[in-house]
Amino acid sequence: MSMNKVTMLQIDYFLAVAEKLSFTESANALYTSQSSVSKQIALLERQIGADLFYRTKRSVRLSAAGEVLYERLNGISEKIDAAIEEAIIASTGENNTLNIGIFSGIDTGFFLPGFLHKFRSEHSNIRLNFERRHFQQLREKLIDGHFDLIVTFDFDISDAVKEAAALAIKPIKRINTCILIPGNDPLALKENIIIEDFKNANFVIISRKESPGGNKHVLQFFERYGLSPNIVEELPNYESLLLAVQTGKGATVIDDNERRNLQNGIQAVRLEDDFNVVVIAWRKDDAKPALRIFIDELSIYI
Repeated sequence: MSMNKVTMLQIDYFLAVAEKLSFTESANALYTSQSSVSKQIALLERQIGADLFYRTKRSVRLSAAGEVLYERLNGISEKIDAAIEEAIIASTGENNTLNIGIFSGIDTGFFLPGFLHKFRSEHSNIRLNFERRHFQQLREKLIDGHFDLIVTFDFDISDAVKEAAALAIKPIKRINTCILIPGNDPLALKENIIIEDFKNANFVIISRKESPGGNKHVLQFFERYGLSPNIVEELPNYESLLLAVQTGKGATVIDDNERRNLQNGIQAVRLEDDFNVVVIAWRKDDAKPALRIFIDELSIYI
């Protein structure tokens, strides 16, 4: 017996019937006729020399041979598709390199080290370059093609920007909101700080130019909690916000970040019921196969 005559069509039909245990439902799912499915299964059984299914008028179930074949072939279509994508990437030179921008304030420890170890072991032919940037730089460099993908906060990519630049976004993590206060602020001595303690406090916030969405996000935060803070300054970047808190200029609203919150001169007040959302964003017209693989693998990992 030669197995050279077994076709992918027969394998696809076999897998469909093995999963649904119904020739009718399989035919519907495959957009073909039941007789076509039955014919291909019968041909496959003759080539193998064994029945793959036990059939009655009321039921279909796998035979012992069918169970072994299903166990070995399950997922083969996805593996073939992945192999073809890998071959395309290997043949396209610079298209196997991804440039990824990450917002300077995001702690990537929750996913990046573990994900990169797995990704690089499975896709060693895809080169990944990472850069940290501020909000405005990330948006601009994604739109102009410098970055293939960015990791940022959802509030920084407004619906207007998303539509105008034809961007796609996907949430990957919720992180608690945090209020940072100077270590020498009288509130820092209070045992149980509540949101109402900040009703008339001094705050520094991100500038409209740097992040229109971030600026709006913070103002909405104040409104949501009924706060009427004194906004002493709008600052151009994340690091300037931290420095302003450290030097006693005021508090700021930011994401919870344990590594950052332990800096000298800063005390963090974590809000348990308020969140920021970390997202990945990319241009819909970026056709690099490597980008699709990266997004799919990250979606599985997260």
